[in-house]
Amino acid sequence: MFCSANDSRVTNLKLSADLPKVENETNLVSPAGRCTEILKQYCELETLTTSMVREISTHVNELYRIKQLSEVNLEFISKFIQNQSNFIKQSEEFQFDIIEICLTFYASNDMPPQLYKESQMNIILRSIFKFCSDNFIKTQENNLSLHKMFPIIRLCAKLIDRCALPDSFLSSFVSIAIEFYFNEASSNPLQTASCSLISSIFRRYELERTQILNDIFYCIERKTGNQKSLIFNKTDRVRLNAFSVLLFDIIQSCSIYPNTIDCCNIDIIQDIINRLEELPPKYTEMFANDVFSCLSHPLYPSSISVLPYLLNMMYKHITKKTKLTRVAINSFCKGLSSVLAFREKFLVPMTIKINYNIMRILQINDLSEINVTDKYPENEKERLIAEFVVLTFVKNFFKLIDTFDTASICNISHWSSLKNMDQTESDYLDQWWHNQIPEVSDFSLNFSEVERLYVSLCQRFLIFNSVMEIIHRLLKGLTNTSSTMRGMVLKGFSSIVEMNSQFLYHPDLIPLIEKAFVDPCSSIRDAVLDIVSSYIEKNEQIKSPYFPLIIDSLKDSSPSIVRKSLVTLGNLAQKATEEELMKLSKILVSKLDDETKAVKTAAKSLLVTSLFEISFSPFVIFYEISKNIDIENDKWWTVFVKECYVKFPEKMKAVVDQVIEKVTEETNDLNSMILYNFVSVLPNCSADKHEQIITAILTAETDISVTFLMDSLLSIIPFILFPSIVNFSLLLSHLESLVCTRWTTVVRKCLELIVSIVHNICPDDNILETLQSSYADILLLSFGGKKIEENEVLRAIFVTGVLFKLIGWITPKGNINKVASILGRFYMSDSRLIRKRVLQSFVDICCRDSSQLRVSRNLVQMAFKRGDDEDALDFILKLMVEENKMDVKIEKFDEMKGNSAAPLISQFIKNITNCFKSQNKTVRTDSLKLVSIGLSNGLINAHEVLPFVIACLSSTECYKSAIETIKKCQESSFEGALKTRISDGIDQSYEFIVAFSEDKSIRRLGFTDLFTLTKNPLLRKDIMTNLVSKVYAQMDVKSDMNKCLWLCDILVNLNYEYQWEAYYVCQLLQKTVCKNSHNVLIDAGDMIEILVGTKQEKEAMSCTACWYSCLIGVMTSHWLRRRYQVNPKKLYNNEKPREDKRNVKVALIPPLNLNEIKKPQEKLEKLTPEILDIVAKLQSVVRHERATEDKAKPSVPNNTKK
Repeated sequence: MFCSANDSRVTNLKLSADLPKVENETNLVSPAGRCTEILKQYCELETLTTSMVREISTHVNELYRIKQLSEVNLEFISKFIQNQSNFIKQSEEFQFDIIEICLTFYASNDMPPQLYKESQMNIILRSIFKFCSDNFIKTQENNLSLHKMFPIIRLCAKLIDRCALPDSFLSSFVSIAIEFYFNEASSNPLQTASCSLISSIFRRYELERTQILNDIFYCIERKTGNQKSLIFNKTDRVRLNAFSVLLFDIIQSCSIYPNTIDCCNIDIIQDIINRLEELPPKYTEMFANDVFSCLSHPLYPSSISVLPYLLNMMYKHITKKTKLTRVAINSFCKGLSSVLAFREKFLVPMTIKINYNIMRILQINDLSEINVTDKYPENEKERLIAEFVVLTFVKNFFKLIDTFDTASICNISHWSSLKNMDQTESDYLDQWWHNQIPEVSDFSLNFSEVERLYVSLCQRFLIFNSVMEIIHRLLKGLTNTSSTMRGMVLKGFSSIVEMNSQFLYHPDLIPLIEKAFVDPCSSIRDAVLDIVSSYIEKNEQIKSPYFPLIIDSLKDSSPSIVRKSLVTLGNLAQKATEEELMKLSKILVSKLDDETKAVKTAAKSLLVTSLFEISFSPFVIFYEISKNIDIENDKWWTVFVKECYVKFPEKMKAVVDQVIEKVTEETNDLNSMILYNFVSVLPNCSADKHEQIITAILTAETDISVTFLMDSLLSIIPFILFPSIVNFSLLLSHLESLVCTRWTTVVRKCLELIVSIVHNICPDDNILETLQSSYADILLLSFGGKKIEENEVLRAIFVTGVLFKLIGWITPKGNINKVASILGRFYMSDSRLIRKRVLQSFVDICCRDSSQLRVSRNLVQMAFKRGDDEDALDFILKLMVEENKMDVKIEKFDEMKGNSAAPLISQFIKNITNCFKSQNKTVRTDSLKLVSIGLSNGLINAHEVLPFVIACLSSTECYKSAIETIKKCQESSFEGALKTRISDGIDQSYEFIVAFSEDKSIRRLGFTDLFTLTKNPLLRKDIMTNLVSKVYAQMDVKSDMNKCLWLCDILVNLNYEYQWEAYYVCQLLQKTVCKNSHNVLIDAGDMIEILVGTKQEKEAMSCTACWYSCLIGVMTSHWLRRRYQVNPKKLYNNEKPREDKRNVKVALIPPLNLNEIKKPQEKLEKLTPEILDIVAKLQSVVRHERATEDKAKPSVPNNTKK
C-alpha cells in the first residue's frame, strides 16, 4: 500500500534498509533508465516513504525538463499511476507530491494514448477539484497554502493539450483557475499558471468559450486580482491589471504568435469589448489603459488587435452623453497618444547586429547586421529575420519572468508553416524552441532594439495609418450636448497637438476646430483658444488660418477669452509686419471701449506697444484707426490719445504734425475729420501749426471739410502764443463771406469761430457788430413790407438767433425785445421753412434770455394748432438739450432736467400724446422722448401717458425707448399707475396697430414685451386678467373679429415663466370663453334655422363675428392647455393655482395658427361656406370641451341608494 509522508501507516525505516543495493555503475545508465529502475524497485514495495516519493519526483521532474520522460518504461509508469490513484482514492488527505508526479507523466510530450486511462485520471482530477473547493473556493482560510497549488495548476495547463476531458472537468478547471487567478493571495507564478490553464481550455474547446467569458466577467466585478508587471527594460516596468492580462492571453491563445493581428479571432475580441461596455466605466478605462501600455511590447501583440475595436466602441459614446462618455474621451485621447508614440518610434532609424547563431538557425549566411528604417522590412527575408529576432527575445523573456503561457507557446510551430519553410527548417526551428538544440549563448539584443523591430512589423496595420481618421472622430465629440464632455475632448486634443502640432492644419480638422471657436460654452472657446494660440505663438505664425479666429476672439463675450487673445496677439505682434500690425490695431481699437476693465486695459496696453514700440510708422496706423472715429460718441478716444501723449510726447507730437501736413497737402472731408480727432484732444500740440490750418480753411470746398477745420481751429485758439494777425484777418473776411453763402451748420461754426477770434486774437475788429446790424436791418425791412428773397430772410432769422446766443445784443439798432417781437410775427408766414427757422432761432434766444420764453410758448401753441407738430416737438427737445449741455453727467435724454423748458411739457402734454398717432415716425419718437423726460422729472401725470407708452411697444422705431420708460415706471412709484392703465394700454396698442396696419415695420405682438418686462407677479396677473376679459368681451353682437384675433395671438405668445401663470390663463378662459361657448353655439344654430326657414325669427343674441371670436377663443384655450400641460381635472374643479416658483412645463406641439380660419361676413344675410365652416368648427371644439369636462369631473357611483 502506497502512502504519503503524512500517513500514520508510514514505517519509520531507514532508506538503506528498504532499498536493494544498486551497483556503482549507475553513472553509465541514462536519466530515463535510472528513473525506470527506481520506478521498478518502488513498484515492488508495499509502502512508500517520504524520501522515496521525493526521489521519484526529482527524477521525473528532471526528465520532464529535458523532454525525455517519454523514454521511461511505460509499464512501470502505468503501474505507478494505478497504485497511486488507488491510494489517493482511499486517502483522506490531499497527496500533493504524488498527484504532481502523476500529472507530470500526463503532461509530458509524446506519451502514448494508453497511458491516459479515464478511471485513474478521474480519481486524480476529482481529488484536485475536491481539495480546491473545500480549501480555497468555499472558504478563504487556507490562502497561506495557496502557492502549493502552483505546480499542479501548471501541469494541468499542459494536460489540457495532451488529452480530451469531459465538460464537467473543464468547468471545474475554469472555476478553480479563475478563483486562483483573481485571488489576492496568489503568487505571481500561480497567477501565471492559472492564466495558462484558462487560455489552454479557451483555445482548444470552442464550445466552452462563452461560459469562460461569463465566469471571467462575473469575477471581474467582484475582484480584479493582483496587478502584473510588464518589463520594458531594466528600469522601466508597467503595472497591468490582472483581468487585462487574462483577456490578452485568451485572445492570443486563439492566434498564431507572433502574427496575432493577422490571425486573431475578431468575434472573440468583439464579444470582449461588448462585455466590457456593460461593466462599470472604471473597468473599461483600466482595460483601455492597459491596451495602450502594451502597444509596442512584443509579449502582447493582441493589444494591437483590440485597439481598433476598442476605439470603435468608444466613438459612439463620444458624440452623445452616456455613462461611458467621460471614460471614452479620456481613453480615446490616450489611445491616440499611444498610437502617435508608436509611430514616432517607427521613424527612429537603428542599426541592429544579428548573432551568427540566429542566422544559422534561419540558414541565412550573408547578413551580420540590419539597418532598420521607416521602410523596414522591405521584403520577405527581412520580415522573417525581424520576426525571428522578436521570437527569440520573447523566448528568453518567458524564461526571465518564469512565465508558462503554454497556449501561446504551443502555436509557435504553426508560425513556421506561414513562412513556407521546408520540413528540415521547420523541424530545426521547433527543436530550438523546445530547447532541444543549444541556446544562442551570446544573444545580447536589448529591449529597445527588439521593440524597434516589433514596431516595424506592426506599422503595416491599418490602425497606425488611420491617425487622421481617429482624430477626426475624436473632434466629432465637439457635437456632444454636454459642455463638460466637449471640454474633455479639447483637453485630450491638446495633448495630441503637443506631440505633433501639424494635426492642427489638416484640411479635415480645421472646420471642426473653427466650430469650437463659436461654441456656446465659454469654457470650450477658452480651451480651443489655448490649444491654437500656444502653437501659433511657438511658431510665430501670424499667417496661420487660425490667426483670424484669435482676432475674432477679441469680440468674445467672455473677458478671460479676450484677455488670453490679447496676450497671444501681443506676443505675435513682436514679429509682425507693418501690414499685420495695421490689421491687429484695428481690431484692438474695438476693445478700447469694452465693458470689462481688464479687457480694456489689456487692449490699450497692447495697442500702445504696437504703435510706439514695435511699429516703425505710428502715423500710418493712427491715420487708419482714426478714419472710423466719431469723437462725440467714442469717448475712449480722448482718454487714449491723452495717455499716448503722456507716455510718448515727442512721438505723438510728430503724429499730429504729420496729420496737419496731410490735410495741407490734400484737403478733403476725411483728412479734415482726422485732423479734428487729434486737435480737439491735443490742442496744445498743434497751436504752432495754426497757419497751416487757416490755409486749409481758405482752400476747403465742402461744408464737411470747412466744419471740421473750423472746429479744429476753435480748439487751438486759446493755446496760440504768437498768432499771425494777417492770416487771421484774411480768415475773418473769408468767414464773413461764408456766412453769406453757406447754410446752417457751417454758418453757426463760422459765427462761433469769428467770436473766438475777435475775443482772443483781434479784439479791435468790428465784424460782429457789422453782422448783427446788417441782418437786423434785413429783418426790419422785411417786416416793414419791403420785398426780400425768402433765403435772405431765413438767413437773417438764423444768424440773429445765433449771434444773440453768442454775444447778446451789441448793436445800437433796436433791442432784443423788439427783434423777438418781430421774429414772433414772422411765424405768421405761410412758408413752413420760415416758421421752422423762427422756432430754431428762438431756441438760441431763450438760451441767453429766458424772459423770451413767454413768446416761445405762444409760438409752440400756434405750431400745434397749425399742424406743425414736428417743429413744436423739435423746439422743446432742442431747448432742453441746449439747457442741459453744460451738465456732463447727463448721458441719456430722459436724464435731462426741466429748467425753463419744463413748463412746456406739462402745458402741452395733450398735444404731445396726440402725436403718438402721427404717421410721421420722427414725431412719434420725439413725443415719446418728451414723455419720458416728463415722467422722469415728475412734470406730467403718469396715468395720462402710460397707455400711449404701452402702445409704442408696437412701434419699431420707438419700442426701445418705450421699454426704458416702462422699466423706470416699474422701478419708481408709477407701478400703481401702470396697473390701473393696463386695460387702456391694451386698447391703445390695438388702435395703434389698426392705424398703421399698412406699415410693415409695425410690431404686431409688441404688447407681449410688457408682460416679459414685468417681474411683479400681481402685475403679471393683472395683464393676463385684462387680456382674457377683453377676449370674452368680444363674444357679443358688437364683436370685433380682428381685435379678438390679436388678443388671442397675444395670449398664445406671452412669455410664461411659471406653471401657475399658464394655469391661471387657462382657468380664466375656461370660466369665461369656454363656458359661454355652448350658448353661442345654440344661438348660432337658431340663426341658421331661421335662415333656412325652419324656425321663426327672434332677436339676435349674437352674430357671425361673435361665433368667430368664440371659436378662436376656445381654440386658444385648448392649445394653451396642451402646450403648458395643464391638468383638466384641476381646471374644472376650480382649484386655485399655487403661485410658486415652479418653472413652466412646455410640450413640443405645433404652433397655433389662427389666421388659417377664414373670417365670415359680419351681416348674416345668407348661408355661405365660410359661415358653415365656422359653425362646424365651433361645434367640434364645444364637443371637445364638453368631453374634457366630463372626464375631469369625479364620477358618481351607480349603486347610490335613493
